[in-house]
Amino acid sequence: MSQNLALENGSLDDLFSPAKIKRWVYTPLSLLKLAILQDKKRISYRSLVSSLTAEECIAIGLKEIAPGELRIPCASTVHDFVRNRLSTDGYEALMLTLGKLACKHIQGANGIMDSTPIPAAIHDSFAEFNKHYGQKMYKLHIFHYGPFPLVEIFSDGCDYDGHFASELADKVLPMDPILKKLMMDGGYDSFDVHAYLWYKFKLIPLISFRENAVINLEGTETRINHWVNKLWQEGGNVHASLSD
Repeated sequence: MSQNLALENGSLDDLFSPAKIKRWVYTPLSLLKLAILQDKKRISYRSLVSSLTAEECIAIGLKEIAPGELRIPCASTVHDFVRNRLSTDGYEALMLTLGKLACKHIQGANGIMDSTPIPAAIHDSFAEFNKHYGQKMYKLHIFHYGPFPLVEIFSDGCDYDGHFASELADKVLPMDPILKKLMMDGGYDSFDVHAYLWYKFKLIPLISFRENAVINLEGTETRINHWVNKLWQEGGNVHASLSD
């Protein structure tokens, strides 16, 4: 991550008040890089700070206080930054910014919605058994923009994929993606999903038919125009919400 990584309306420091930053020995960006490194290595904060190499410290931006001696934060400092100072709101703001950067530089890619199984531990009493996959599991619902995953939502293992389409769309829209196509499998095949995605992204989503899909004659363009005109005469509004 570049030292001059900027957020949409300023630098990473904008997430924190100037009064706090003046008292900090370590910059927010350095602590964020330590948090990312800790997550990547999947080790404790204590193990992280005790195992840092000189190359890692220089890349992170930790200051050299004497020849060959770098100022390294203690484990509690990194933990406090992640849990209390950055918090969930800070992570979400950062992820939104990274998503906007991705959409800005990957323009005109295909969007893909899909879910992937997350196998549960054998003794996990909360995980549900999914008959299709034949295992106890959870699900991760993902919106891909080309090769880049923009948004992920974690759910129970037997949840219907289509229920998460609107939430994925709502989280992606502020990132301003420019979509060539929007593709999904049969797990998203429903009128509500078709209508919501068409209305939000202004394109026709390409959704595979489900095995038990039924052609409804009321869904033809002629019949849709008929009902639109009829409801308009009765005071209806073509811009009303989907439920209305």
